[in-house]
Amino acid sequence: MGHGESCGVGPLHKVQCLQRFANLWWYTATLCLVILTVSASYTYMSAVQSTTQTVYSFSALHIGIWYASFEVGSVLANILVSYFFAQKSIPKVNAMMS
Repeated sequence: MGHGESCGVGPLHKVQCLQRFANLWWYTATLCLVILTVSASYTYMSAVQSTTQTVYSFSALHIGIWYASFEVGSVLANILVSYFFAQKSIPKVNAMMS
């Protein structure tokens, strides 16, 4: 960013104390944290799969539908974001969705 430019979404672009985080390093660190969180949630789902099947008498089909619903939700969210934010700044859109 050049001198005098600010980065942010909505009213947050006016908050000067947040502008020090408006660089590539913080963007990358935040994106890594989001990826780590999503990976941890999938690991947790895999760990509780057998317990869920045993306790609630779910079949493998039900567990498969459960997993697929997360993937379908992600794909639909990406389609909607791509459509509605096609002309927007990609880093700002990612920040809003995180």
